[in-house]
Amino acid sequence: MLLRHRVTLGLAGAVALATLAPLACIATSPTGIRRKTDNDTGGGGALDTGTGQTTTSFDVGDDDPHATIGCEPSHGPFLGGQRVLVRGKGFGPDVRVWFGDVEVDDKSLVTVDELRVQVTAPAGAAGPVDITTRNGDDESTSRTLPGGYVYDAVYAVPDEGPTSGGTKVELVGQGTHFDETTTVKIDNKPCADVSVQSETVLSCTVPASTPGSKTLSVTTGDEVILVLDGYNYEDSDNGFKGGLDGAPLAGKLKVLVFDNYSGDAIPGAVAIVGDDLAGGLVGYADDSGVVLFEDASLDAPRTVTITGKCHLSTHLCFGNYKGRAVGPRRYAPMFPAFLDMKVDEIHVEMASREFSELEILKLITAKKD
Repeated sequence: MLLRHRVTLGLAGAVALATLAPLACIATSPTGIRRKTDNDTGGGGALDTGTGQTTTSFDVGDDDPHATIGCEPSHGPFLGGQRVLVRGKGFGPDVRVWFGDVEVDDKSLVTVDELRVQVTAPAGAAGPVDITTRNGDDESTSRTLPGGYVYDAVYAVPDEGPTSGGTKVELVGQGTHFDETTTVKIDNKPCADVSVQSETVLSCTVPASTPGSKTLSVTTGDEVILVLDGYNYEDSDNGFKGGLDGAPLAGKLKVLVFDNYSGDAIPGAVAIVGDDLAGGLVGYADDSGVVLFEDASLDAPRTVTITGKCHLSTHLCFGNYKGRAVGPRRYAPMFPAFLDMKVDEIHVEMASREFSELEILKLITAKKD
């Protein structure tokens, strides 16, 4: 069975990511997360804080029945959207949370237990904001942590890439003054090809570095903006997640072909650049799932088609109605015609048949798995 994936590109040094597998929509939730209203005990357990690590309950003291003591992570982009774990004490199932004067949407709020509540940070102005918690409308439970969360003045898009560097990113700022003197560093290494579009937007090419989250710094005159964990390097030397960003095509195109379910590379997949096979450029994915095209004709938007072979199987069954077979329990009438089915693997029904017609397996294994 052949699966095809098509996309049109017009980007220099562009990376096209194709995934070959049945498409799926997968919803995930943090491990162990529970609403306090799930049961009377609320429970502790593990909670994913968005950093890949889990946290557990801890003692915050008994002097005050209510407290707001911190956020994990303690900073994030000014556009909001980051998942934040607010820590404190005395949180009820109706707890409310404010970032400065902005209340968190209750649809994004989950009370984990009396010590923790998970929220999605709203958009805000760059700089520190107070974090306030309160149970319902009970003002006596309101507690505020001054400067408990900091909105970063700059964020990168994308904010991750391969350790080999070379990823073109866009930096978006709030209240910034980018100009021709602006320099950008990641992990204290300068970014190349800095291009300023406005006082709040610039683009650059990231340097190579080691795996992990790195500090992003932007310097304009005497102004230095530091964003901790502003860019994350993944351990990959041949591309990362693809992407449709970059300058116009200039004779080069890299195509990455991965399994949409497992994330594994698909060696041998066929990539076709052009509107048809006869007039297009054809390449085959290597063991890393990479196809690299270099051709002078790659100077305008092009359609990329990925073709790969999947392993298809079928099961032959006699059917069942109230514990009885629907059809005659014999395979012989179906063969050899069934060997012409466009599948790689054939399973046959052997239950309660005392291995009758076992010889049919010899015919199947001669042509199929």
